[in-house]
Amino acid sequence: MGYFYGNISDQIYEDLTKEIKTCNLKSLEFDDVQCCDGPIFTLIINCNGKTKYLKSMTPPRTSINLINTLMEICDKVPLDSSRDTFKLIE
Repeated sequence: MGYFYGNISDQIYEDLTKEIKTCNLKSLEFDDVQCCDGPIFTLIINCNGKTKYLKSMTPPRTSINLINTLMEICDKVPLDSSRDTFKLIE
């Protein structure tokens, strides 16, 4: 949890960009399912001065590749903790 910074490969950047477009992030919604013992997936998206909270045990199928790409970044890319907010820079 928190903010991190680091460098990702061109391939991971392309994958992340593709998944953001594929899941139609502007209209993406999660059903608020938090019923039992299991992981809860939470995405907090800051875009154009607005914050969107998505939280569910059962995120929609269209978001799974985005979630997997974000998890890949956390698992494979060395990231340093930061107090600054996240900015995607091309």
